[in-house]
Amino acid sequence: MSSSGARVLAEALRAAAELGTRELVLRGTGQLSTPAMAHLRAASTVYARVEWL
Repeated sequence: MSSSGARVLAEALRAAAELGTRELVLRGTGQLSTPAMAHLRAASTVYARVEWL
């Protein structure tokens, strides 16, 4: 995933959290670049539970 793709996904994750979603499972994150992971980690802080696979 590109950094811009990760930003779009991060925005979607934040929006989903506003709908009351409390848990998040992310798969395939081992293949992401450092900037992409940074976007996702920042977005995932609004979740009570995050599972990285």
